Amino acid sequence: MFSRKCTRIKEHGSFGQSLVETALFLPLIIFLIAGVLELSNLLLTQNRVSSAARSGTRFAAANFGEDQWAAWESTYAREVANVAQNNVTETLDLDPARWDIWAIKATIAVDGSGNRSFSEWRPVHITDTVEFSVMPLADWNARVPALQQEILDALETVPNGTEIVATDAYHDRNAFLGLAPYNLGPFTRIRGLTVMRVDETGGTYGSCDTFPIAMSLDNYSLWPTDQPGTIPAGHERFPQAADWGNAMGHGANYWAGKPGDKPLYTTSDTSQFPRNVPGRHVTDAQVGDIFLTKQTDAENRPGYFGWLRWNQTSSATAEPPLRGSLAWPGNSHTYYYPPWSDDGRINVFDLLKPWLGNGNSNGVTYHMEQHVEQGVNGRLLRLIVFTPPDWVEQPGYTPGDANNDTHGTIFSGGQPGIYEVYAFVLARIVGYNFTGDEPWLLMEFHGWDVDCAPAPAYP
Repeated sequence: MFSRKCTRIKEHGSFGQSLVETALFLPLIIFLIAGVLELSNLLLTQNRVSSAARSGTRFAAANFGEDQWAAWESTYAREVANVAQNNVTETLDLDPARWDIWAIKATIAVDGSGNRSFSEWRPVHITDTVEFSVMPLADWNARVPALQQEILDALETVPNGTEIVATDAYHDRNAFLGLAPYNLGPFTRIRGLTVMRVDETGGTYGSCDTFPIAMSLDNYSLWPTDQPGTIPAGHERFPQAADWGNAMGHGANYWAGKPGDKPLYTTSDTSQFPRNVPGRHVTDAQVGDIFLTKQTDAENRPGYFGWLRWNQTSSATAEPPLRGSLAWPGNSHTYYYPPWSDDGRINVFDLLKPWLGNGNSNGVTYHMEQHVEQGVNGRLLRLIVFTPPDWVEQPGYTPGDANNDTHGTIFSGGQPGIYEVYAFVLARIVGYNFTGDEPWLLMEFHGWDVDCAPAPAYP
């Protein structure tokens, strides 16, 4: 009798087939992984070059005034490139052979039909030792019409005479892994373009320079003029119409609206100050809160302001120093009050002297008008918030001396006065009245300055 027995046939070729498949597909897989890495690095480099262009443009828009634009080609365009490259110092190769940077100052013209063009076009190419190494000059000149249209499209609707500054940066990027297929054409030349409008007097935020207006830490946002009942002590109602005086155009009384208009803020009409919340202490302020600050000789008065002079040896009544310090973009870097001025800047807890002259002079009101008018368009002023003379920071501290170093705010004892810096605020001046017994300012709060001031920068 025969028996059946199954015998497994061995597949001798399967292992060899796997090796062949691996040999075929492994390079492709490596190539794809390398592509992912290169794409990630390309996007990261693009972000860095765009950030560099943005930093250079922002610097020029915020800090350059008439003198800088006059020396644009010879000196100041290079500052744009310096700021741009400083922004990527630790992340990208700064070899001049790998950069072409154009700084552009231009003015836009708009005709009666709304067509836009350029009445001024001042491009400056900035390099150190190698010129046009990434973007050849002929190629850049050929694309200028497209670049101009790109700038116009970025700005959308702008009035005639709008001044702009732009940074057009090109960086030669080497492949992350050194692979030739990823080091061609658009994978190599990375571009960043940023365009910003320029305030005709120098931008919207004057860097870290401070303006000579000191605002008390003890201040509360405004109540409507017809707020029923008695408001808390130390709080202020919005100025009554009579408090604005008669001249609502240029002069000692000024408002950011049309000449002749007087601002309203009532319980039924908050349209002109929609974000103001009445009765918020300045340390709790939010963007859009409005603060009334009065100038008065009375001590311990909540919410008062004072004019400042940066040099303690200058005259307390001479107008030119105050007028110069009020001019945009500020000159507080001239601060001199030993020993607090040893680092060349005004810091928290430093001391300042007041200016005691008449703030209703033509020179003072001219610059205040400029701040009000440009504030409508976005100008922010960096102002000092001082420690009130009766303020006690902590139990056991001397009133008016926030850090208890025996030097603080003093407005008595026969002295002209001393202000102790408590913090720095970013605000817009939206109106003022320099006539009468108690001149005052209206300020719109926009935040605390935490970029230029050391701790404690925020109250």
